[in-house]
Amino acid sequence: MAATTRITTALPPNIDITKAELAYGEHMLPKLNRQLQDETLITRQRALNALCDVLHNPEHVSAALKVGMANSLKKLLCDSDGTVRWKATEVLFICSNHAIGRDSILQFELIEPISDLFDDTHDDARLMSHRAVESVSHHC
Repeated sequence: MAATTRITTALPPNIDITKAELAYGEHMLPKLNRQLQDETLITRQRALNALCDVLHNPEHVSAALKVGMANSLKKLLCDSDGTVRWKATEVLFICSNHAIGRDSILQFELIEPISDLFDDTHDDARLMSHRAVESVSHHC
């Protein structure tokens, strides 16, 4: 019996195509920040999904602010894609659960751009914008 090669188009198990590949250590957040500014929609969406997981750690929130992530997120609040707006507000909501994140939301004047999404056509973007502002107001 001869051995044969079989090539499949199926992805290997346990790979989530919605998340960006993360760099290690101090390179992770600068890489994600660059991906937030990418012109490719799926790259921005993957970076936002990864940030939703990464920023639960307050140290990562602080490091993200140092690489300019607040300005990148501010721009994404006006993105034409509803999923990007939703995930950007979700990232800001996660940040608002940490003191340094709340301070940065106020410092970078993100309340107004977030509140502009109160009437967004995307339900999840609307919900997360309310939750982000509510979280900042409850803790300040």
